[in-house]
Amino acid sequence: MKNNNDNNLNTVFAVLVIVLVVVSVLNFGITFVKISEYNKAVTGFATAYVNLTINTNLGIDISPTYGINWSNGSITPGINNATLTTAMNGSTVLGGNWSTVGVQGILILNTGNQNASLWINGTKNYTDWFGVTGYQENYTWNVSQYAANSCSGGWQPLTAWTVVNHTQFKYCAQFSSLSATNKVWLDVSLQVPSDTTQTNTRLSDTLTITANAAG
Repeated sequence: MKNNNDNNLNTVFAVLVIVLVVVSVLNFGITFVKISEYNKAVTGFATAYVNLTINTNLGIDISPTYGINWSNGSITPGINNATLTTAMNGSTVLGGNWSTVGVQGILILNTGNQNASLWINGTKNYTDWFGVTGYQENYTWNVSQYAANSCSGGWQPLTAWTVVNHTQFKYCAQFSSLSATNKVWLDVSLQVPSDTTQTNTRLSDTLTITANAAG
């Protein structure tokens, strides 16, 4: 992004649109509860049963539901790039003037009644954002636990920043359904180069968050 004249900076719109995909699977099981079994002296033997079907389900939800939205902003003159990063319930901007008000990471909630596996994928590589540039650009994310024992057994280490690509990442083999430990944070970081050709336009990615059976 080049400074054409005083106070006249091209503007980059950096907007992340998060789309939630909820996968609900119902596994049906039958529990037989014996209510009474007794032998009547006169009428003979009598048995009664109540049959219950207990449903197990998988489900996820996110907060905030609109995802991550940095809106419009520009890179500080003389700086090669700006870095926009969410950090759980907050965010930071280095080298630019994008607002951080109301910008935070995505809180993912297991709304089911059983443990799940958690998968996340995007539609863009980091090279798909800003066109051909000569300065550093990047697009990374990380998943961290809201509370201890929320998530374990994934392919990627928790809290480690991973370069986003079209690959689906398994972050939890066991995503807890217990109310105290059923949440994880998804944070995103964008490094915007100052010579990007994608100015005065809306830039976005769609992240798909999927819950499958645990394991």
